[in-house]
Amino acid sequence: MKSSFNELLSRFCDSDCDRFKFITTLLEWKDIPFDILPGGGNHILVRPKRRKAFLPDRCRKILTAHYDRVPGTPGANDNSAAVFMLLKHIDHLQSADYPHNTLVLFTDREELQEGDSIKSQGAWQLAELWPEEHRHKDLFIVFDMCGIGDTLIWGRTAAKLPGINMEHINGIYDSLKDLLFRYSRQQEMNINDLFSDDLGFLLQGLTALQISMLPWKEAQEWKEHLSEKERENIANLDNVDELKAALKYLPFCWRNNHSPDDSIDTLDSKAFQVMESFLRDLSRYQIPLLL
Repeated sequence: MKSSFNELLSRFCDSDCDRFKFITTLLEWKDIPFDILPGGGNHILVRPKRRKAFLPDRCRKILTAHYDRVPGTPGANDNSAAVFMLLKHIDHLQSADYPHNTLVLFTDREELQEGDSIKSQGAWQLAELWPEEHRHKDLFIVFDMCGIGDTLIWGRTAAKLPGINMEHINGIYDSLKDLLFRYSRQQEMNINDLFSDDLGFLLQGLTALQISMLPWKEAQEWKEHLSEKERENIANLDNVDELKAALKYLPFCWRNNHSPDDSIDTLDSKAFQVMESFLRDLSRYQIPLLL
């Protein structure tokens, strides 16, 4: 990471940083169009200027990262790294000479506090208000915990939710599998059952996939040794005390999340390089419209 990039990221992780103002001020300074959307918080939908019109017979890809953090933590990996990865990618989208069908969404209120329900989540409330004319064409690709490692892993929260059309969801995932496997050493890394904004979107009938990053060894170990029962227990955590009790099951590099130790010093420059390449490939990737 370049020093100027590091400096901005460090400021974003300061305890007194107004993250909403930080992002919107940066977008205004760079003359990048955006809208503020209602729904449980201040959500920022970025509409990169583009040279080519969107393809009407392909999905809109909504690249999503939450910018809020657990109070009292720097929130570097959860989730400042992903926010900055997408901020950098916006510059690429604006100069792209192909129809990328991509928007960027920074969400608020992903971090639920003790006593909150899923209906308190910003994504859940935002999805409730999502325009009907876009619901069938939008795919939310949620980036969370992407600042450490070299291997993409992805989540399938939908498989645990009643009433979700898994045939439809699986078709979308299958259309992305070739691309995902390029960044997981051709391994099936559908191993992340923790949820992020994808849960709120899915429960409101929208289509979402969560993407995270791990070091290759930790990804292998989690895949090989985490039993189905343990994965289910983690996925169903609903309060802070249960989350702390489950930390022994999490990959090592994620154990600083939700703590004062989730600092910029733990981030990995390799993760930023891999994600930059993945995002460029993803923006070129065209996905057939949801049916």
